[in-house]
Amino acid sequence: MSQWLTTLLTTVFPSLVVGVCTAIITVRLSLRRFHAERWWERKAEAYSRIVEALHNAMEFCSAMSDESLTGVELSDERKAQLTQDYRQASREIRKATGVGAYIISDEVADVLTKLEARPHLDWEKTATFEFYDHEHEGYKAALAEVRRLAKKDLGV
Repeated sequence: MSQWLTTLLTTVFPSLVVGVCTAIITVRLSLRRFHAERWWERKAEAYSRIVEALHNAMEFCSAMSDESLTGVELSDERKAQLTQDYRQASREIRKATGVGAYIISDEVADVLTKLEARPHLDWEKTATFEFYDHEHEGYKAALAEVRRLAKKDLGV
């Protein structure tokens, strides 16, 4: 073999192989990190929507309970907004419960399932404020548990 070919094979070729291997490994690790970060963002967004929905449900129940207990009626606009937010919150909670542990943790999915399956007071046999207070407490307990579990799942 000629001198230049020997030099090429002993100096340039190993450097080229190391460079290509390093590039492949770096790209794979970067893609893995990118996908992990995107997944984390999706989970964080899902938890954010769940927490907001539970908060809106609590706010509705609290306002309805206060209105019933004090006799001071809410304005039509405020009541309409609270009702709309509550309906949206109910849809969001049902959606998160249905999706289950696809994005959120199994524990949070269980909390939402238990929230949906909790016993409800009979509207006909219960005072209005008591009914809404009971609902408020159910949402409040679920919210506290979801916050705790979401922080654990997201590592924050």
